[in-house]
Order: sequence, then structure tokens, then C-alpha cells
Amino acid sequence: MADLRDYVNKDGYRIRATTRAYELYYRKQGFRPVEALQQEQKPEAAKLSFAKMNIVELKKYLTERGIPFEAKAKREELAAACEAADNRTVSGEKPEEDIKDNPDPVEE
Repeated sequence: MADLRDYVNKDGYRIRATTRAYELYYRKQGFRPVEALQQEQKPEAAKLSFAKMNIVELKKYLTERGIPFEAKAKREELAAACEAADNRTVSGEKPEEDIKDNPDPVEE
């Protein structure tokens, strides 16, 4: 039986071909193995480790994202705020200040 593998080009078009067909024909057309692309994307998807950051880095992270925090907050509190902010942006929720600044119009 032939060794079939999945390949994808830069436009996202997927094919299933033998290794030999890939080497002879599809590589020249810009196709790449799906496994190789998934391994390249793993470092990008790596999540920040807020537990390993110091207070200055945590405050900088929160400030860059416009998230309010107490100046005398402990590292654990800042890390928890960063985690919550990171989870909100991943899930697509609006930050709290956007909700407060832009209340839904009330129909009367």
C-alpha cells in the first residue's frame, strides 16, 4: 500500500499524496507537509508564564493592555490579573473597562 500523507500549500489547499509524488511534483509547487507546519506553529502558541515574571514585568504587561491594577499589589495578585486578562482576550470577551465606557443603549 502506498504511504499517503497530507500536504498543504501557502493558500491553505490540502492534498493527500504519496511521499514520492510529493518529492517529484508537489514540493516544486510550494506544498509542505502538514506535520512540519504544525511543529513550526507550536512555539508561537506557547503561552506566557506569568508565574515566572517579576513584578515590574507583570505591571508592564498590565499597563500595555490598559488593565487597571493597584500599585501595592503583590506578585501573585498581578499574575492572577494577567491570567484573567489573557483568558479574556483568547475567549474574545470585552475587557471590563470597554463595557463600562460603552454601555448598551437603553431603548425607551
